[in-house]
Amino acid sequence: MENKSKIYGGYGGVTKQNHYVPPPCPPFIPQPASIPFYEEYASATSELLSSAQATKQFLTSNEGNIMRRHLIASTETQETYRITTLNNPTDVITYTTTLSGTEDLLKTDGGFF
Repeated sequence: MENKSKIYGGYGGVTKQNHYVPPPCPPFIPQPASIPFYEEYASATSELLSSAQATKQFLTSNEGNIMRRHLIASTETQETYRITTLNNPTDVITYTTTLSGTEDLLKTDGGFF
């Protein structure tokens, strides 16, 4: 292959095709697991998954009765919330709370999903 940049003074031109040959890799040596898996882990995992499934089933079957809080107005000193359920959307609880600047209502007042 000839240098195609000869007319430009030879800068940046190549005289042969670039060819990269990576260095040899060391042989693969399997290592033991850093955290061993025991049979009791399998039972603990299945218990955890079944409790999560039970929680999901409970929330799904009681979805209409779960109270949901919605922030409807907020100022520097007050926040107003509306609480409803899916089964009884016309039954509404509205309350206003005064903020003193030190509390986080999302943590101390029940939060939201």
